[in-house]
Amino acid sequence: MKNYRIIIFTVFAVIFTCFPVSLSAAHVKQVSGWVEKVALGNPPIVLQAKIDTGAKNSSLHTVEYHVFKKDDKDWISFAVVNKEGEGRRIEAPLLRYAKIKQKSNRPSRERPVIMLGMCLGNTFKEVEINLVDRSNFNYPLLVGRSFLKGNFLVDADHKYLNTPNCNM
Repeated sequence: MKNYRIIIFTVFAVIFTCFPVSLSAAHVKQVSGWVEKVALGNPPIVLQAKIDTGAKNSSLHTVEYHVFKKDDKDWISFAVVNKEGEGRRIEAPLLRYAKIKQKSNRPSRERPVIMLGMCLGNTFKEVEINLVDRSNFNYPLLVGRSFLKGNFLVDADHKYLNTPNCNM
């Protein structure tokens, strides 16, 4: 009987000793709704965004952009306006043009791609964002997996679970 007590004590000691270590090592993910407020750029502008786990990269609405040379590199300048009518002109290096597959039999389109800082909740990342006319959509920003990966779980039952809270 004494040996069983020693074995049980040893097992519980190991479990209680290791359990806090495994909890601290675990990465706690933020929960996001299917629509969130996201801050972009510096100075930041807050936009409503659809959270889309089916999209690899993020897409940002703009109807007009201008490509220009700066330090012998291609840059792009474009305007972003949020729901409240607040606007920002953003300039960023042009990384490339991405070919985007279209649904149905329409030909693929090329979209300019930039790197831009994005804040959702307490998470800030610089990610690739393609620029496109999203005027036929409800939200000017679509947040894809490249931003969400490793940090978020998406709860499709809720909206606006986070407020942008990053030092940009």
